[in-house]
Amino acid sequence: MNEKDSKSLYRKWRPRTWDEVKYQDHVVRTLRNAIAKDKVGHAYIFSGPRGTGKTTAARLLAKAVNCTAQNLSDRPCNDCPNCNAFNRGEYLDLIEIDAASHTGVDDARELIENVRYSPSMGAYKVYIIDEVHMLSKQAFNALLKTIEEPPKHVIFILATTELDKVMPTILSRCQRFEFRRFELGGLIAHLAEICAKEGIDAEEDALTEIAKFSNGGMRDAISLLDQLSNVDGKLTLEVVQNILGTATERSVFELIAAMTDNHAATAIELAHATLDKGANPQSFTRQIVETLRQILLFQIDPARFSENTRDVEDSISKSAARISQPDLIELIRIFNEIFQNSQVGWSPLLSLEVAIARGAALLNQKSEAFPPQLKPAKALQIQEEKTERAARPMAVEKAAPSKQATSESLKQPSEEKELLEKVEKKTEEKELNPSTESKKVSSNAAERLNRTEFARLWEQLIQSMNQHDRSYAALLRSAKIMEIKKDEVIIGFSQILKDKFDKNPLNSELQSTFKNLSQTNLLIRAVVLKDNGNLPDDMDQNGMVALAKDLGGKLVK
Repeated sequence: MNEKDSKSLYRKWRPRTWDEVKYQDHVVRTLRNAIAKDKVGHAYIFSGPRGTGKTTAARLLAKAVNCTAQNLSDRPCNDCPNCNAFNRGEYLDLIEIDAASHTGVDDARELIENVRYSPSMGAYKVYIIDEVHMLSKQAFNALLKTIEEPPKHVIFILATTELDKVMPTILSRCQRFEFRRFELGGLIAHLAEICAKEGIDAEEDALTEIAKFSNGGMRDAISLLDQLSNVDGKLTLEVVQNILGTATERSVFELIAAMTDNHAATAIELAHATLDKGANPQSFTRQIVETLRQILLFQIDPARFSENTRDVEDSISKSAARISQPDLIELIRIFNEIFQNSQVGWSPLLSLEVAIARGAALLNQKSEAFPPQLKPAKALQIQEEKTERAARPMAVEKAAPSKQATSESLKQPSEEKELLEKVEKKTEEKELNPSTESKKVSSNAAERLNRTEFARLWEQLIQSMNQHDRSYAALLRSAKIMEIKKDEVIIGFSQILKDKFDKNPLNSELQSTFKNLSQTNLLIRAVVLKDNGNLPDDMDQNGMVALAKDLGGKLVK
């Protein structure tokens, strides 16, 4: 495979056989069958994101149709004179045209004139027109008849990253193949293979960062590896981030958390600190968009969209539990718009600051529409102590002597102390042994206790279920705690996640584990939330509002 006289890694590692083409099996299988059956078409169009192998597949097809191997299934063989000429870049009947620089009708007419001539080396003259969508309408029209009925010795292969810009009349005359982005795991594995054979010492985290930055493009990933491999010493994650201008994933999640907590100033300070460490504003904005996308995909299906490390997945699940899906979609729109504008604006940093301010305002303008997430256990403990302190003086105040107490009564501190002790004891007895008349008040107190303890219990429950099934634990993290009643806890999902929850065989284990942890008979019940994050119309909304108030929420008119 290696081409010693080639300096670029992506050229050295360009596939020379069908077996070497990575992760485009649906394309390779069809083209190989067409060659084996001698049913090659006269015009093809390859579409898909950049760096996914469109030009590579076009060259392989051109080499295969001109290969002289006796067995059609073995083409290209890489042994015959024609294949060797292809590999050296000396095959004269392969004509590659960059449509971006040949857009006019005159260029099209010149091509039409040349297709009449027979091939000089093989059976076919193959025209590869790259970025064909760049051709003008007049050029398309001029080529239309030739592409529809070319000479028998001519094959057209059109490549484009924007299929929607190609005229329908052209599309209707071509066999179409869609090339897909490479999966993150596949990119990392291929980069690791290249490093092993090229003697490049690189950390796995560094290769992961390169793969993510390439956005699913194999050529971009290999080109980045080629560039970064020239650094002294081992290729580490820190080196990659410094050169590419990217930030750490922790920085991105901290910024998102600050926006969620309505701390726009803190979020902007975090952005400044990240940029001061060498991150590029555009790259950082792009990372925020990608992270928000991962959170959205996790909300849609936690088990399916998971291609991160455990730490990153935990951060994604926590963020997914704190941001409603409508707000998350709007956040992605805000930062994606800012990213696109920052490429042409005079101040990318200003654009990022504006996006952070807008994001923080968005996440905190609808506190009544979405149930607030449970606070950390420590914050809840403080709130509980505060409530108890506020309640106790009311009982003591009734028994305490007034400021106008007589001198005689002040001389009896022991009697006063005894009276206070009796009042406190009576209050405690009522709390521990509620009478029939006070059942409702006692029930409310137990409900408050359950709510204040629930954050810790829910986290313990998730950790316990994580030992049974990691994807099930992730599903629980995406649930929204809607209401805690006297006999049940209501959690909310989207319709898709609710269906997954209902069908999971671990639900019975979940109920028993929760009972053991909470020492209560509370049951967990899942409901489908409305689009705005509220409970269904047929359910009482007051419990949700009470829960919001208990946890520090405020109603916004």
